[in-house]
Amino acid sequence: MTEVIQNGTKILGALIAVFLTLGIYFIITEFVVTPSKSASKAILSINKKKQTIGDQIVYPIANKIVKLIHLSPERYSLYQKKIYAAELEYTPEFYVAKALALSIIIFAFGIVLSIITPIFFFGCIVLAVVSYFMVLQEADKIIREKSEKIQGELVLFASTIQTQLATSRDIIKIFESYRKICGTTMQHELDVTLADMKTGSYESALRRFESRLQSQSLSEIIRGLLGVLRGDDQRAYFDMLVHDLVIKERERLKRNAAERPNKIKLFTILTLGAIAVIIVYVLGYRIITSLYTMF
Repeated sequence: MTEVIQNGTKILGALIAVFLTLGIYFIITEFVVTPSKSASKAILSINKKKQTIGDQIVYPIANKIVKLIHLSPERYSLYQKKIYAAELEYTPEFYVAKALALSIIIFAFGIVLSIITPIFFFGCIVLAVVSYFMVLQEADKIIREKSEKIQGELVLFASTIQTQLATSRDIIKIFESYRKICGTTMQHELDVTLADMKTGSYESALRRFESRLQSQSLSEIIRGLLGVLRGDDQRAYFDMLVHDLVIKERERLKRNAAERPNKIKLFTILTLGAIAVIIVYVLGYRIITSLYTMF
């Protein structure tokens, strides 16, 4: 009888939490205007950008919070550079507001779950703080992934420039020649840079190319190309640069190869730990149930 009452209490608590969550959601939607499903589809078809269910919840709240965000000039400039490099369609204020909105949603969900047990509330507080900093690192993560994909191509890129400079000093022609053989990420960056160069200043386009990736090796290549624009003979510079980049690439590959056994070891330990937990749980459950039947 006691077990039935306990199970009924748990079910009742879960139902209260669900209905309270729905009530909070409907109250929020009264104050936060969300686009209709058809409007969302129309906007996404224009932007050709997939929006997750989480974004559809977070963005309307962030649009309300963004009016209260006031960044210092230093933080504004920092976030603006990161957002530009990551090619995100946010303002610096909205970038911060999005992180705050997600934290507020998690915190509110924690208040609802506290009806079941207080430990959920404290867990959601920790999760809200962690999610805030994780969202603020979204641009850094995108930049880092882009740089890692392009880093392995910089040796071939510099080598192509070195070869082409023997017969031509036309940077657009060099870029168009290399984009035919490069990877998808590098091809996209070259397309953006070529469009910039054809519609504006060559030097500004190269500077923006450098700022989007934030790679030391790419900065050295851009430095050489800027010298070409000034009319300098940069063939010796690129000869030395290709030699240095080959050495750096070998060291990078050695580091990656050395890190793989440690990663494999970590995943093996985690897998064995998960198996051990499952076995201990099953055996413990069987022992406890056996003891109940005995007594």
